[in-house]
Amino acid sequence: MTTAPGQLPKEVFGGAAWLGLPTVYYREKDLASSTSIWDLFDPADFQFDHAGLSAYLRFGFSVFGRTPIRGVRFCLANQRIESQANGWRRIVTDPDPAVAWMGRRGNPEQVIERTRALVQTWEAAADGCIAVPLSGGFDSRFLLSLLQQPQRARAFTFGLSKRQWESFEVRYAAEVARRLGVAWRQIPLGYYHHLLPDWYALQGPSTHAHGMYQMEFYRQVCRYVGEGRRLLSGLIGDVWAGLEVAPIRTPGELPKLGYTHGLHADADQLIAPASWECEEAYFESARHWLAEPAARVVEAMRAKLILLSYLLRVPRHYGLQPFAPFLDFEIAMEMLCIPENQRRHRAWQQEYFRRRRLLIEDDPPPADYRNTLNLQACRLLPPPPLDEDLLAQIIRPAYVRWINRRVQGCARWWRYLLPWSWPAWPGVGRLQRLVGVRDDRLQAYYAYLTLYPLHALLQARELGGAAAL
Repeated sequence: MTTAPGQLPKEVFGGAAWLGLPTVYYREKDLASSTSIWDLFDPADFQFDHAGLSAYLRFGFSVFGRTPIRGVRFCLANQRIESQANGWRRIVTDPDPAVAWMGRRGNPEQVIERTRALVQTWEAAADGCIAVPLSGGFDSRFLLSLLQQPQRARAFTFGLSKRQWESFEVRYAAEVARRLGVAWRQIPLGYYHHLLPDWYALQGPSTHAHGMYQMEFYRQVCRYVGEGRRLLSGLIGDVWAGLEVAPIRTPGELPKLGYTHGLHADADQLIAPASWECEEAYFESARHWLAEPAARVVEAMRAKLILLSYLLRVPRHYGLQPFAPFLDFEIAMEMLCIPENQRRHRAWQQEYFRRRRLLIEDDPPPADYRNTLNLQACRLLPPPPLDEDLLAQIIRPAYVRWINRRVQGCARWWRYLLPWSWPAWPGVGRLQRLVGVRDDRLQAYYAYLTLYPLHALLQARELGGAAAL
């Protein structure tokens, strides 16, 4: 896995077999494979895989090699499908290179210099401007600071709060861009539910319908930079720099690896009793490996990359060429193994930014730290209701009815007068929690996004395979 500094390993362009990227789906019966799940089953004639469906609902995306579709699985990290001389195919599992790093000590200066070399080598090969999605966090800020010619960059940011221009992402990004002399623009978001069919066409039933906001974002970015431009992505840099995963002692605790942030559905709402087969099989094979804290971080990303890969797939779908340095194996492992006292609160990066006068957190601008983007989208353009009769083939109708009622209710003006809207008012969210008033709109919305691909798939089956979106 070693690559000399300055060279560009294939990992940074979205091929990281050590993580399981790109996702390679395959049919169990003949090991036919593809990076698109659509190539491996007929939407007019399929059955659900109950174990895969249960895990999909519990995590919000396909995990541990199983999908919701019977007979369709995907390769895990370090797995590949090998064709033999006799025409047969087999699944080969290569040694895990991460094992050799456990217990080693990473060096922040080596991380900085290796990342700088990769970024600047890539930069030198790029023509024209470079698009950079610049958040208020450390990862994109770090990469942007490493460019040799920052004047070539075009940075773009979207906000999460009600007044998006006051969001901390926007305020921090604007200040970072000003200090680095980078052209910057805020991208307004909120009307992305009309892109639900586009998301389903791209991702299918492999993951919940979560990334439409990225579609709305990159469609606008492309208008400013044009198709074919290079894009500098900070994908999962925060994971290696500071993520910690709690111990996993039972299969029931495996959703901690998914870091779902609540974006999933209730598997207990399946008509048939939910299965834990996927989690139990994975836990038995990985329980000793999961005892190592750094290994849990690696496995968390392996579990979630079938979802997170959309951060590369969506810009590529719109004609951009994403580059993700934090997928580089040596950079990732070096960051992950930095001593705990330097890794905690990302102290080594704070020191780097302080030296570069880029630690905005030392003198933060006034900003709104709330995230109401999904609520805004539901009010601006509510998603269409789910058909509870259609989903009754697999999901209890009362659950679908509850989801529709909560999600559709977000768009009604009188909701502003009821307790569910209070968390958007300063100080009231804490009072709401203290008195026990529960806001379940976000929970319902996340369940909606998880069920939407299954709903669309059932519609397609009823229409003989034609997309009914």
